[in-house]
Amino acid sequence: MRSASLVIADNVAIRFGADASDRTGSGNGIEYSLVYTVGDGETEESPLSSVGDNGYLYFMTEGLPPKKMADTVRAYVRATAMSGGVTYERFSGEVSYSVTQYAANMYGGGEGEERRKLDRLLSAMLNYGSEAQSYFDYNTENPAKLALPEDGQALPEFPEDELWRRAAEAPDVDYSSRAHITSASLDLKDKVGIRMRATGLEDGSSYRLLVWSGAEYAALVSGGDAGALLTMDNCKTVLTHTDGVFELDGIPAKKLADTYYFRLCETDADGSVSYDRVLSYSVTTYCANKASGNDGLAALCRSIAVYSAAAREYFDYTIDGQ
Repeated sequence: MRSASLVIADNVAIRFGADASDRTGSGNGIEYSLVYTVGDGETEESPLSSVGDNGYLYFMTEGLPPKKMADTVRAYVRATAMSGGVTYERFSGEVSYSVTQYAANMYGGGEGEERRKLDRLLSAMLNYGSEAQSYFDYNTENPAKLALPEDGQALPEFPEDELWRRAAEAPDVDYSSRAHITSASLDLKDKVGIRMRATGLEDGSSYRLLVWSGAEYAALVSGGDAGALLTMDNCKTVLTHTDGVFELDGIPAKKLADTYYFRLCETDADGSVSYDRVLSYSVTTYCANKASGNDGLAALCRSIAVYSAAAREYFDYTIDGQ
């Protein structure tokens, strides 16, 4: 193992790089994988992600939950080959890394506007991690933000109207389904996601939740008949349910203020299809509703909103991608 760094894109993950003496790769019978553990968790394994021009092998961990930003990730590479019906394995040395180690190394490391934006993003990210640790009572003796110098331990400041961005209004459409979406909330445990609950589901019928991002909605509807256009045929993201609960998970930090549009599709046993009303929601809508309190959830919601604002600033992202 030669390197470890952080990837902050759709989610926070650690990228490990390795240099193999035999770079023939899986196409010649050698399979490479990353074996890693996060904190005291179970061992996980990721396949080879890419091979660099320099021959380095790159691997990605799964996205790390915010409460685990201070956890140490221990990883090594396993090379596996088959010959004569026998499996042969070789292992690299182990490397340890963490989100907080990356942030501490990068924070305050330069001048200029781009460096200022990166520092604000790192500060917001570790503050979010610390609030998640506190809210979920996880590894609270090691708050993530303490990896930064004192000036990075306070939440970056953004205008309040940048933080509490509420979802755009949903279109008023005709609907005929017997089942309906009756509540919206967040899934905050591992990845930030929107949770929709449906009631009135009947045996013998199937239900799917159709989802459009703000950009997809604008491109599709664009002054047309929303009720006729927001259908299964025009939808890329389709969710199934567990006990009436649908989850849109893994929303990137920069998109937490984006509006998502939801519509329940009901298919009866005879194949007939009907649709519910259209609902709109965003992560920051939930945060705005919860942020007025003085409890741990309010603090967590503020840290999520600040993290999203910092990510939009750093990646130069416009809400709803427009």
